[in-house]
Amino acid sequence: MELGLYDIVNRHQIYLEGLKAGQTANFAKVYIALDELIRNQLADLPYAALSDMTKASVDKLVAKFKKAMIGIYDPWLRKLLEWLEDYMRADIDMFTKLYSAYQPEDADELEEQTKDDGFWLPIFARWKNAPLGANGILPLTMLTTMIAGHVTQATNTIRQGYALGWTPAQTVQAMRGTPTARPGGATAGATPQGSKPPPPGATLQDGLLNKFNNAAKATTNTIIQAASVQANSAVAGLIFGEYEWVSILDDRTTKICRRLDGQHWRYGKGPLPPAHVGCRSSIKPWEGKSSPDEGFGVWARRQSADFVNDAFDGSAPSTYEGSKPISLEQFLEKAGIILSE
Repeated sequence: MELGLYDIVNRHQIYLEGLKAGQTANFAKVYIALDELIRNQLADLPYAALSDMTKASVDKLVAKFKKAMIGIYDPWLRKLLEWLEDYMRADIDMFTKLYSAYQPEDADELEEQTKDDGFWLPIFARWKNAPLGANGILPLTMLTTMIAGHVTQATNTIRQGYALGWTPAQTVQAMRGTPTARPGGATAGATPQGSKPPPPGATLQDGLLNKFNNAAKATTNTIIQAASVQANSAVAGLIFGEYEWVSILDDRTTKICRRLDGQHWRYGKGPLPPAHVGCRSSIKPWEGKSSPDEGFGVWARRQSADFVNDAFDGSAPSTYEGSKPISLEQFLEKAGIILSE
């Protein structure tokens, strides 16, 4: 096959989805810690119902629970922000390699301009201070707002249990969710005190924990996508004049991304993905005509054997079902496969 920029950017996006999956899996530690917090602080309350508590006792419980939740989220947020700095630098290196290989006559210029901290640090600062197209919120604000919302929902659930006279067990269930039934009638998710809780989403449903897990995944994926697009734009903008919006086209593609797909603007003048929470759209240098209007399955079937073997375990899928989780180190090793013909 003749490798084009459209293929390069889409392949990069497939591996980026795997990187997102690898990074969002780190929220499992928060999930487990929250599950332990719920069981340890609420399951053994010495009251038949929360309404038997005094208002002062409820306020004290809520304050203690809130402090503990913040203590769980803060290390996760700090590590995520540190990781995002490393990621921004890494993806700038990745795009430098990809565009240098595609347009070798500009390779020396690209490598010279992007090689030190003086290039990537302003781009990282721009990403931190640019409202997201998905919701108009700054990336850090999106994260801190999510955490504040989780704390509010959890503490409000305790107050709701007090107002409605829930038992401690009912309050715990409202937070942890309903155990799912396993074949044969066994119940999953009913973990005894002190035992290891289930992984995110594995055995509990319809409670706050799964809502928190889904929100963390969507939020983290959205800000990683925004960081990638900023890195892409900064590198490509050094040697190209315009860019094109590129959307993964499948049954999950939103109306807004279908409408923007193929449109083009000068670098620094047009909209950038993500257009919505969970957006998978990216950008590529404009080459004078729009990229092929083809579904994901058609695109996947015409990719190189090396890429299909690595990204899809040897069989090009008809629909995009997600990517295998990978680490940042593994992501950086994918440049050669992205460029394979």
